Amino acid sequence: QDIMKAVRNGTRKVLASTQARTFSTAAKTATASNEEQAGKHVPFGELGSGYYSDATKGCFNVCAKAQPMMLEACQSVLESRRKRNAVGNREPFRLADYGCADGGTSLPLLDALVAMVKEAEPDTPVELLLEDQPGNDWTSVFRRLQGDLQTDTDAESILEKYTDVTMVASGASFYRNCFPRESVDLMYSS
Repeated sequence: QDIMKAVRNGTRKVLASTQARTFSTAAKTATASNEEQAGKHVPFGELGSGYYSDATKGCFNVCAKAQPMMLEACQSVLESRRKRNAVGNREPFRLADYGCADGGTSLPLLDALVAMVKEAEPDTPVELLLEDQPGNDWTSVFRRLQGDLQTDTDAESILEKYTDVTMVASGASFYRNCFPRESVDLMYSS
C-alpha cells in the first residue's frame, strides 16, 4: 500500500522508506536463518540409503508414543471436515510431517493416520506433505514412500496400499511458510 501511495502521490520518500524496511527485514531474516541453520540436524549416511531411520530407534519411540494423541487429533479433524462438508466439496485430506528426515521413522504413524482417514472418508484423496531442510536425504524419503526402501516396520508402502494417496515435498524451513495458509488438515513434527 505504501508503494501504491508513493506512486499516486509522485513521491519517492515512502518508496525509499519501504525499500529500507524490506532490506532491513531481509538482513534480519538472513541473520535468523544463519542462527537457525546452526542448530539444525544434519543428514548423515549415504544418500538414498535410509541410514538415519535405520540407525535411530528414539524417533520411532517418539512417533509410537505420539500415535494415540495424533489419532485423537485426526478424529477431531475428521469431525470438523464432516461439519463443513469437506467430502461433498471434494477437499483432499492434507497431512503434513514437518521435519520428516528420511521418512522412515514416521511411516507407521502416517500409515495409521491415512488408514483412519480412508475409513472415515473412503473416496477422499490424501496428500502427504513432507517438509524438511533443503539438504535433507530426499532420495530416501521418496524411496521409502514408494516401497523401494524398507524400514524395520516392514509396513506396506502407503503409496502402493492406496491408489489416491500422493506425496508432496517442501525443502523450506518450517520456520517459514511451507504450504499455503489454512491448507493443512493435520500436521505433526517429531
